[in-house]
Amino acid sequence: MSKNGSVNWERLSDKLHEETDLLGARIAPQNLLKSWEAGHAVVRHTEDEIVAYVSLWETDHPLWFELGTLWVDRRYRERKISSDIFYECFNTRTNGSGIFIVTHHPKVIHLANKFGFNEATKENWSSVPWSVTCAPCDRLSEKEKENCPFRATNEECTLLFKQKR
Repeated sequence: MSKNGSVNWERLSDKLHEETDLLGARIAPQNLLKSWEAGHAVVRHTEDEIVAYVSLWETDHPLWFELGTLWVDRRYRERKISSDIFYECFNTRTNGSGIFIVTHHPKVIHLANKFGFNEATKENWSSVPWSVTCAPCDRLSEKEKENCPFRATNEECTLLFKQKR
């Protein structure tokens, strides 16, 4: 696989679009490649295709990254690949920065707990800047976001976070 192999990134993007929980704009081929070239993504691949991907997405806050787009091809699941790439990606960030995840996926929550992330409650949700967790959300109007009913509720928005010291 060549570093800039557009066919591979386009194939990966197509596979990611088949998943229901991933953000569409992020998974465009050029964005996946850009994150990888910046050193914010981890991939696993065979000779001709990417079979696992995870990225630390930059946010508007210079000290916070969002861990997202954690994906493993169905043929390679249950082999601890997600755990390996999650850990490797988490360790790519710089000292003093924080990392957060907003999800409701039980396997992602399990991985985050395994690696020492804290789960936010309504009381400590503000541990991560609102501008990077809730401001980009498209589920509510701007006026409704401040009092979002989805924060820290089962099957809705679960925020997990960790700061590197």
